Amino acid sequence: MIVSAKQYREVYSALHSKADLNELSKHFRLPKETLEAILQQKLVRRVRTHFHRFKAQARHLEHEWSSGKTFAQIAAENSFSPLMTASIILQHKGMSKPSFSRLAKNPSSARDERVRKEVHEAAQTDPVFSQAAIADQTKRAKECEQAVKEWLEKKGVSFKHESEQAKTGKTPDYLLGKPFVFHGNEFHWVECKASFGDHEETKRNLSRQLSHYLQLFGPGMVVYWYGVEEHPVTQKGVIVVTRDYLE
Repeated sequence: MIVSAKQYREVYSALHSKADLNELSKHFRLPKETLEAILQQKLVRRVRTHFHRFKAQARHLEHEWSSGKTFAQIAAENSFSPLMTASIILQHKGMSKPSFSRLAKNPSSARDERVRKEVHEAAQTDPVFSQAAIADQTKRAKECEQAVKEWLEKKGVSFKHESEQAKTGKTPDYLLGKPFVFHGNEFHWVECKASFGDHEETKRNLSRQLSHYLQLFGPGMVVYWYGVEEHPVTQKGVIVVTRDYLE
């Protein structure tokens, strides 16, 4: 599925939380799962962009928390991740990063009743960094990989999964035993992305991974399972497709 740049900008601007998914899915006539993938990327980018600025306010944030506001309330007021908010405040109070990571996985382990209750609330309301959200992302990634694996097997293509490849550096999800030609395109490897390939995502993945695969193994293909924005960022030898291409 390819989404026009105009429609993508409209979708991205309108998406704020999971509460928007059903209405916007009907309005834009796009699958809910595609909108959910776009929302997840938007929320991750917001944290990535504003984390250092937000962390610089740790003293003020701790004061707000000490005055009675919860981690979730502070996060909502600042359009930020509830768990990242809790992490910044508690680390400012002296908790180590590893200790908070353990606490986020098991809020009931906190000795302080308020911390225990509020970290649990933050974990329940965080759509990206909670253990449930991470598990869901992992599940989607595995489903994408499995579907591509079955497609390769159906085409009679031999391959090695990333887990079977020699750990000599960057490795694609599937490295083919010999070049495979499909729809006139030859590729030697396949990378699976359980995400939506907008321009920022395709540019980032090309720079961080795909261009290296191209240099190491030759031409290849990346599958964005939830669709792409029109004219994705790529280079000769790296084919960008969606699940529709495999049907």
